[in-house]
Amino acid sequence: RNTVRKAISELKHEGLVYKIQGRGTFVSSPKISHRFVTVVSFTEELLARGIRPSSKLLSLEIKKADEQVAEKLAISVGDPYYSIRRLRLGDGKPLGVNLSRIPVSLCPELGKYDLTKGSLYSLIEDKYDQKIMKVVRIMETIPADDEIAEMLGIRKGFPILNIIGIAYNQNKVPLDFCIEHYID
Repeated sequence: RNTVRKAISELKHEGLVYKIQGRGTFVSSPKISHRFVTVVSFTEELLARGIRPSSKLLSLEIKKADEQVAEKLAISVGDPYYSIRRLRLGDGKPLGVNLSRIPVSLCPELGKYDLTKGSLYSLIEDKYDQKIMKVVRIMETIPADDEIAEMLGIRKGFPILNIIGIAYNQNKVPLDFCIEHYID
């Protein structure tokens, strides 16, 4: 019995089954994953809904690209990129966590700007003449892990939207390889 309980608990944590008190355990619908091509930023999306967007910078580092990041950004392994992690807020409430990875070669000295004001993409367009022309995103619903749940003020396992995207500039060069997690 303990083994079965543990197995069901693991399946529930992964979002594969759900429980209804007094009725039983049921198989969840398959995880939905979609591919979207859009250019709307978080800031633009919230403003369109009448919500005041803001960001809190959690970290800004220059890292060396591993194989995955190098492939996604079309740079060489070991090339420097900015790793920018921000808490995204709507009317002062946490809505998401965003990790952007941007090649240093396309936006030198990006770290000297205030990355909490307005749209990061608008800043990049204004300061570096890098216009975002296309963003390819893959979206799916996943359970929140401990770290994301704590940052967003939700319980572990709460369903969140996981978005993995690549933004391309006017020259069809990858400018941002991002991972985003949102609760709404």
